[in-house]
Amino acid sequence: MPVRNIRQRPVAVTKTVTNLDNKYVIRTIRDLMDTINTRPDVTLLSANHIGINLSTFIALLKNPGKNENGEDVYKYVLQVFHNPLLLESSEEVADGWEGCVSSFDTAYRVERSIWIKVGYNNDLGEWKIKEYTNENARSILRGLDYLDGLMPCDLAKDVGSWNSILAARMQEIEAHRQKLAIEEAVAAGMANEAVAEVDTEETEEG
Repeated sequence: MPVRNIRQRPVAVTKTVTNLDNKYVIRTIRDLMDTINTRPDVTLLSANHIGINLSTFIALLKNPGKNENGEDVYKYVLQVFHNPLLLESSEEVADGWEGCVSSFDTAYRVERSIWIKVGYNNDLGEWKIKEYTNENARSILRGLDYLDGLMPCDLAKDVGSWNSILAARMQEIEAHRQKLAIEEAVAAGMANEAVAEVDTEETEEG
């Protein structure tokens, strides 16, 4: 299995993909797939990140769907982008923490558009134009940056540790749970008092 080393700082890409049947392109996709499959923490990988000068990246995108009960579910699908081009992006932006395949525990807070329109060649060579939002838009914008030789650290508004960020998030979740538990207890107490008042009134009337 041809697993490649991931470069700390990818060099900006200068070559477009012109022939998907080219053995070099086929091998690049295979190497990207094999490399990302060995890194469960990585959801995005560009060709120049493994030392290949091609305008290609693969991204694990969140796709909505339905289960057998008709309920909304999400599954992650690995998608190939050749020669991606940003066509439009929203003025509305959002901050989000991003990782980088070159650094494990470091997280970068980066501002991104929440909606984008992108043109690209898929793995069949077909030119596609699609719109993406939120998490998927952020991933694709990061992939476009990689192809230009830019890293999240170049765009970061803040830097943190994934361990501390996750710990803080868990504290927020626990505080929220405790607040809900208190509200439920208060609501239950008020309900019990109301029932007691009704019982007292009925006893007095009787």
